[in-house]
Amino acid sequence: MSWRKLPRSARLLLIAVLYAAVLTGHVFAVHLYVTRFSEKVDSREIAVAVRDIPPHTVLTSDDIALRRIRYSDLVDGAYTSLESAVGKESAAFIGSNEQLTPGKVNEAIKREGEMIVEIPEDWLLSFPKSLRRLDEIRLHPVYQKKGEATEVPASYVPVPLESSELSGITVAYFKDASANEVGDEAGNGGDSADSRRLKASSVGARLEVALTEPQFDLLQSLAIQQYRFIVSYE
Repeated sequence: MSWRKLPRSARLLLIAVLYAAVLTGHVFAVHLYVTRFSEKVDSREIAVAVRDIPPHTVLTSDDIALRRIRYSDLVDGAYTSLESAVGKESAAFIGSNEQLTPGKVNEAIKREGEMIVEIPEDWLLSFPKSLRRLDEIRLHPVYQKKGEATEVPASYVPVPLESSELSGITVAYFKDASANEVGDEAGNGGDSADSRRLKASSVGARLEVALTEPQFDLLQSLAIQQYRFIVSYE
């Protein structure tokens, strides 16, 4: 039977059914796109914290995971792989579900068994003003009496002065008097890395280092026996 020979009511019914089928198909296609494909098309896998992470925590695969984040919610520079963040250290508090970026993590400062310690100002005789985070240093003990450097009496030395306990020490932070980390001031494009290092953003006053307990005990013992330390590059 041809279309024209169908009753008008039948033709209207077929048009309504066809329209409903097209509309239903469109709605289903949109739903399928939103639920199945939109997330993949409009988002990217980003490394995020799966729990609250305190400052100075070395990140492990248990602390972070990859989750899809919509492009509209992405933070600039966010890590797109776990390998970019695992093994590094949180520079500040990182909240659960927070995206990880280079500004939130540092290269790991301390090794297993080490702690971050600020060396008291009165323990130090001198240190390079060009010190920066992650530099390796050696501490040279100098015996003092009434504030004046004198010869080191061997009887006061609990271990040889060239002990490995006093070398290979990592600078955790080098801060000014206001506890702000000392950095390099931006120079012109022709400045070398060494040149920029000499242009400090502030004057260093507080030295924090990564020490093992035996190293700290040794330094404390020497300080009690009136030794002070000269800091040099390793």
